[in-house]
Amino acid sequence: MHRLTIVWLLFLWSFGLSAMAQINYSWDTFKPENSNLPAAQVTQLAKSQGDTLWIGTSNGLAFLVDSTIQDIAASSGWFVTALEIDPQGRLWVGTSSQGAFRRNIDGSFSEFSSNTLGGPGGFNHDHILSFAFDNNLVWIGTSGGGLYRYDGITWQLFNNQTTNGLLPFSD
Repeated sequence: MHRLTIVWLLFLWSFGLSAMAQINYSWDTFKPENSNLPAAQVTQLAKSQGDTLWIGTSNGLAFLVDSTIQDIAASSGWFVTALEIDPQGRLWVGTSSQGAFRRNIDGSFSEFSSNTLGGPGGFNHDHILSFAFDNNLVWIGTSGGGLYRYDGITWQLFNNQTTNGLLPFSD
């Protein structure tokens, strides 16, 4: 390589570094003190169609649209442990002790918990860790309560007892 080429490459490299060092980034910081965020501890995030960002916190649910946070009053007290958007565009919310909730198209919530569906053949665990969707099935992973599958009508529980010990956890 010629000496002039090396000098030219060094000049371009140093110019690029100095130009990058001058870039200023602007961050918005949302806290309960300056927004409608229900709590400072953000536990989960989910992006739905459009510009909506769902925010799960240790004290409820909120959403961000156009740099404004809106608190979902119905979720006050929920410690959100899971957020997912299903194929129909509905938000599913898992909590640490109140079960699961599905936000319906009209904005109301359907509750899936031991309070509403408990007992044999129903959903009977309230610490939700995850959701997965397969066609019209909802899979719900719990903390120690097994894996549930819901087809919109019937719940099926997969745990150590129902799978003859094939799942690698205890109930």
